[in-house]
Amino acid sequence: MPTILGMNKLDFRNDGSSRLLATCNIGGSDWPLLAARNHGRARTLAWATDIGPHWLSQDFLGGRSAAN
Repeated sequence: MPTILGMNKLDFRNDGSSRLLATCNIGGSDWPLLAARNHGRARTLAWATDIGPHWLSQDFLGGRSAAN
């Protein structure tokens, strides 16, 4: 899997209604990365990555600052 450049912090439902499919270890803690849940006759997914410029490394931005 490619490097994850940024994430949004999610709260995982530990009530049995959701299934945690992937985590990302940040600072020694596992954060939810991908979770699935049935909702009525549908299924929902939560994918927690975020590639907004405020998270991106200078290497990814090509030397431009996040404010550009």
